[in-house]
Amino acid sequence: VALAAGSVAPEELLDRIDLERQAVQRSGEIVSPVEAHRIADKVQRWFDAAPSEWASRPDLLSSAAELYTDLGPGFFDRACDLFGRAIAAADRDGKVPIRAIERLGNVESRLGEDRDDAKLVSRGITRLADLVRLTGGKVPGDAGAAPGEMGSGERLALLGSAWKRKAGVHARAYLRDGKAAEFAHMREAIAHSQACYQVMASALGAAQLKPYQTLNWLFLWSLTANAEQRHAYLPHALRCAAAANAAFAEDPAGYNASMVADAQLISALLDDSLDAPARGSDAAVERLAAGYEDALQTARVTPKERDTVIRQIRFMALFHRAYEKHRHHQGPDSVGARLDRLADRLEGAVGQTRTAPAGSTPRRSRRSTTAKRDATRRSKSTSS
Repeated sequence: VALAAGSVAPEELLDRIDLERQAVQRSGEIVSPVEAHRIADKVQRWFDAAPSEWASRPDLLSSAAELYTDLGPGFFDRACDLFGRAIAAADRDGKVPIRAIERLGNVESRLGEDRDDAKLVSRGITRLADLVRLTGGKVPGDAGAAPGEMGSGERLALLGSAWKRKAGVHARAYLRDGKAAEFAHMREAIAHSQACYQVMASALGAAQLKPYQTLNWLFLWSLTANAEQRHAYLPHALRCAAAANAAFAEDPAGYNASMVADAQLISALLDDSLDAPARGSDAAVERLAAGYEDALQTARVTPKERDTVIRQIRFMALFHRAYEKHRHHQGPDSVGARLDRLADRLEGAVGQTRTAPAGSTPRRSRRSTTAKRDATRRSKSTSS
């Protein structure tokens, strides 16, 4: 729809941008490059036809930046530019929420991951950490930080995710070049990410269990825990599986479906059944693949959600392969190699045509179908 200069109020342009975002999110599909450029060009035409002063309105800039973020990595640089302009713009009407700063930090970390640029990821991390502190919270590692003084769960999840992306950049560099400094940077970033997720996770034996947050933490914690520690947490992972089953029975949405399979994968990492010396380790991969395929082929799981699940497995494969290289335990039957084969199997099962090289990370996802799932999936998809 053409937009004639002066023919509408800024609020109408905001509504149009929001409608485009809703269409992208609700489709559940991964936006193709052709479709993403079509949407971006349409939005640019709207701005070109609008009064010139609208191009400096923080609310319009933020809204367009949100849409560009949804269009995928090819538009993250544009999203960062618009979020930055929105934050810097004079905002006497208070139209830019703190969320614009939060989103800029998140998109910077995602753009940095896409470009294998650790400095850009670090910029996003600094922005997110500063925002937590600005809003009265603390981040893990801050002096005198007590559990009750931490920032909001959603912001800590974004911060944990950003640290994980930074770890991924360094892990790929270590696997490529073998430099000890890259491995050290990876370990440091994983420790920071793990600390952020642990704030939201349920402790061993806790009466109330939060399976999603706990599984996120266990994925990273299991990388360095010794065998005794891992086995002690096996009942915890099984409780997460039971809780995930209950959540799926109440709401058969994508994340609830995949959480059951995620808990089974965590259990396999904790009990060492994926290790090469373990009897039936190949059969364990088959069981895990069958569990994920069953979850990912349910009617309520979208292509975007499948991509997010596979991306998490790719991250685990990447980190395991880096540790295996450091310990000189590499090989086709290593845990990292098996995790990559699991991801390869799932990519084929859901009909995705692209191939992902070892250590690559498929793109992130989000979908909303009801008001309840909108809030849940927003926090989960941005923090994966």
